[in-house]
Amino acid sequence: MKKFNIALVEDELHKRHRIRGVLDSVYSDVVDVHLAPLLSVREAVLSIRKNDFDLVILDVALPTFPEKGMVGSGGKAQQPGGGLEIIRSLSRIGKKPKIVILTQYLDIPFDGGGIKLNQASKILSRKYEQDIVASIQYTEAEKNWETTLTAILIEIRERFIENTNC
Repeated sequence: MKKFNIALVEDELHKRHRIRGVLDSVYSDVVDVHLAPLLSVREAVLSIRKNDFDLVILDVALPTFPEKGMVGSGGKAQQPGGGLEIIRSLSRIGKKPKIVILTQYLDIPFDGGGIKLNQASKILSRKYEQDIVASIQYTEAEKNWETTLTAILIEIRERFIENTNC
């Protein structure tokens, strides 16, 4: 069975754990999953150059570098559009994994202004020629994001299984 490679680009430990829980519920016992937790823009860019990911789950606000000496936590200086740098890097090197943007912000900084989160997938997919399948708002107190993410992950899983069984 082909391994399903996921890059989880998220610097906040509690959010990363919650996303991991959703990933485990969808992918356990179905496909062979390799999860790469990445905490900063730099880590993510270096990793996507070296590895072929089937799926990238991406926060938008990320530190440039991981914070030194802190296991499981990214650097304090956030780039409001750090996740977009990762999308640009994917575009530059010609890789096109499925991408899910998962952020707590309703607006994403873009081209000197901003775009609404609910329009981000379409606009960014077109601009960077990437397969951004969804842009979801993460909220700590609510579970709507989990339901939406689960549905998207199930669809991606089913397509992956179909394609590997051909």
